[in-house]
Amino acid sequence: VAGIEARKEELAVNPDMRVVNGDIIDIGSAQAQGNRRIGSIFAELSAPFAKRVETQLALRYDHYSDYGNSTTPQLGIKWKPIDSFALRASYAEGFHAPSLSTIGSSNVQQFNSGLSDPLRCGSSDDMQEDCNFIASSLVRSNPNLKPEKSDNQTLGLIFAPNARIGLTIDFYRISRTNQITYRDPQFVINHEAQFPGAVIRNPNPATWIPGIPNSGPIQSTILEFINSGRTVTRGVDIESTFRHSLGAWGKLTMQFNGNYLIEYKYKLRDDTPYTEYAGGADLPRFKGSLTATWTYRKYAVTGRVNHVSGWRYGDSANACYTEHQEYVEKYGCRIKPWTTVDLSVGYTGVKNLDVGFGVRNLLNKPAPLDPNNIDLGYNPNFHNPYGRYFNIWMNYTFQ
Repeated sequence: VAGIEARKEELAVNPDMRVVNGDIIDIGSAQAQGNRRIGSIFAELSAPFAKRVETQLALRYDHYSDYGNSTTPQLGIKWKPIDSFALRASYAEGFHAPSLSTIGSSNVQQFNSGLSDPLRCGSSDDMQEDCNFIASSLVRSNPNLKPEKSDNQTLGLIFAPNARIGLTIDFYRISRTNQITYRDPQFVINHEAQFPGAVIRNPNPATWIPGIPNSGPIQSTILEFINSGRTVTRGVDIESTFRHSLGAWGKLTMQFNGNYLIEYKYKLRDDTPYTEYAGGADLPRFKGSLTATWTYRKYAVTGRVNHVSGWRYGDSANACYTEHQEYVEKYGCRIKPWTTVDLSVGYTGVKNLDVGFGVRNLLNKPAPLDPNNIDLGYNPNFHNPYGRYFNIWMNYTFQ
């Protein structure tokens, strides 16, 4: 398989000038203009390398008119020593091109609260407002951005001794570099000397700290998109199936799907150490489900147990938010695990028609409280606000 591709991208975002001119306060704005041409060539080849060895080779070349070229290879191999068992491995590279809003002509104005000025905070009783204030930030595009790059390695096995049992286990490692981001405003303020011109202070000498030039209150910060950071993720995906005949009583099918996060490490720069986030920072180590379906004649009864493990959001009580001290005293600096049960009954006795009734979260288990999500009270990435609820479905297939 081979092919070519060509396309053109354009972006135009024009903000309300009343917001840009400051007629409406405390509202951010975004402006962006850009266009580029993209051309790609790709090829893929699947071929048996030996009697029980299959290989897959792929190569893609992309040309972007704004930043340059990217070449991404992919290699996969599968070895099947016996009919019921196979080993497989793969290596692939990838890239994520800078968006037009980050590499083109763009500006984003936003407001940041809870900022603290280490130069002025605590200098005098009159400057306590500099310990917790709101300031605007201007985030600018960067025409020198490079694409994010990644490499992905997997190693796994497939075991299917018969039609009743199936098991797949895949270990993976993903590394991502040149991540496109911009530095946190507080980080820029804390390291003001390293970012000349990025912290805008009141130029009126009357507001300066005596004896310290250019020390007026912070009015805004100027930030820029940059390539910075490296993330390494390792984990394992497991999927298993078991089918068993019950004779006159039908058939039982059980399935397990799960992912275990071994590590998720991130560092801001090459000269800084990695920080481990797996099991913390909104990254539970395990998420999975166990499903059992009993099929009897035209009926199917399905039960499912869903589980998301808990995670820490602080190393000690001192690292937790003080306004949630009661939660800290009761549970510590952890988000509790969440287990729910679903149950449904389906009927297929009418040709081309599938109807059913189900109950989600049968035990009415509430989502665990996440003090870091103050507005919602729970983490929307892994939990939901619903208690027990019901659903009815009807599917008809036209032939």
